[in-house]
Amino acid sequence: MESSALSLLELRILVLTLGEAHHAGWWKSQFLSPVGSSFLERIYPRSTFASAVRSACRAARSVHDANVGKGTVFHLFRLPRQTEREIETALAARSEELETRYQPLTTDREALLEVLEVMAGKSPAPPLVGPVRLSVGLKELAPAMAAAYLQAFRDGTQVFPYFEVDKVSV
Repeated sequence: MESSALSLLELRILVLTLGEAHHAGWWKSQFLSPVGSSFLERIYPRSTFASAVRSACRAARSVHDANVGKGTVFHLFRLPRQTEREIETALAARSEELETRYQPLTTDREALLEVLEVMAGKSPAPPLVGPVRLSVGLKELAPAMAAAYLQAFRDGTQVFPYFEVDKVSV
């Protein structure tokens, strides 16, 4: 499951950065921008990047919850408890590595989209808008979400992919 949690965490970082106010503006936060990092560095000098990811995630979670709801449905920013624990463990353990990889990309929209495209792989990405239910297996979850987000960021639309626990074993 470590690999799955890490894939979801990396997808989360990409979507968080692209969805923030300095890119697509899906949510109002700017924690993953240079300005946000500078602010957080004063408060959390040893865990700036991880703190930025956690803070931006709260903003994205509320926007996604408002669009897909809570309860038996899950989305990239509200996953089943065990998966959330695994993502948090991966963030704590690999924060420096993830910061080195993604921090330089935070202002480069095209580079972020290229990484998202690689993550999407060959997953089909028809134009999707708004809440979209995914019916895929766990192995296809991150690529399917990546493809949906990639298409939306490229088209200038918003998409909120979600899944139901009984449909995907997470």
